[in-house]
Amino acid sequence: MEKSTQDKRAGRKSKLPQVYQFVSLVCVECSIPDSVEEIEEYALRIIEGLKLTVIRKSAYTYQPTGITLVYILSQSHLVIHTWPEYRCLHIDLVSCIPLNNIKVKRVLRMSFQPLGICRFLFLSQGIGEKVYQHD
Repeated sequence: MEKSTQDKRAGRKSKLPQVYQFVSLVCVECSIPDSVEEIEEYALRIIEGLKLTVIRKSAYTYQPTGITLVYILSQSHLVIHTWPEYRCLHIDLVSCIPLNNIKVKRVLRMSFQPLGICRFLFLSQGIGEKVYQHD
C-alpha cells in the first residue's frame, strides 16, 4: 500500500452510520387483525405518515395465530409483529435518516388508534444519543 494512502487512513477518524431506532408495543382493546392485508393497512399509515419509501415487503403468518410483516425501506426497515392472544403489536422502525421522536410517536399512536389503544409503550434511540422512553 502506498505511504500516502496509509497516512490518509491513519489520520481519518472512523465514522459510524447514523442509525435511529423506534420501538413500540401497542396493546389494544379490540381484536388484532388476523390477515396480512389488514396489518398492511396499519403499516401503510405509518409509511405514509412518515413519508418512508418501500423497496420490498414480506410477511409470515404463524399457526395458529400471529403475523410478522417486514418492509425493507430505502431508509432501512419497518417490522410489525402481532400477538393476537394478548391483543398486542410490536413495531420496530429503524432509519438511517433522522426522524423526529415526537412525530414518530404520534404517527404510531394515530395508526393504531382505530383498534382502541389501552397501552402504548415507545422507545427511541439514535447512535450516540440518550434513550427516550414514553408511555
